[in-house]
Amino acid sequence: MWVLCCVRVDYTYSMDANDRKGFTIIELLLVLAVIGILSTLMLAVISSSRGKARDNRVRSDIRQIRVLTETVYNAQGGTYVDWTQHASIASELAALTADVDAQTKVSDSTTMRESQEKEFCISAPLEAADGHFCTDVTGTIRRSGTPCPDLAIDEDPLRCPSL
Repeated sequence: MWVLCCVRVDYTYSMDANDRKGFTIIELLLVLAVIGILSTLMLAVISSSRGKARDNRVRSDIRQIRVLTETVYNAQGGTYVDWTQHASIASELAALTADVDAQTKVSDSTTMRESQEKEFCISAPLEAADGHFCTDVTGTIRRSGTPCPDLAIDEDPLRCPSL
């Protein structure tokens, strides 16, 4: 005669702290995936921030060059003719244009036009957005689609091109 005996077998996994020796492979892969996603997002934010910072620095340099043009305008008795050649601003102008070149990573990236007695135009390319920062005799610094024109067209004032 066979005696059937009920034996209770426990197939559950013990989650006691004393029994557990490390992380499972799934937990490690999950942590690595989360770290990878977060680092990708951070790299995208950092690279766009750098481009915007360079553009802001170029804008500041263009603003300072505009102040130099006004200084020369007053020193020359109300004319912009040959303002880039004026001795009083030569070193500052060279430093500012070199800084713009360093930020845009292009040599001679600053466009300066002085073709008229009462008009001028200064522009430099943007990195984070398409176009250029541009300023002219109106005193505003704005984005434009292209650099300053070579000459005034049909006796129109030498101004920043529109976007």
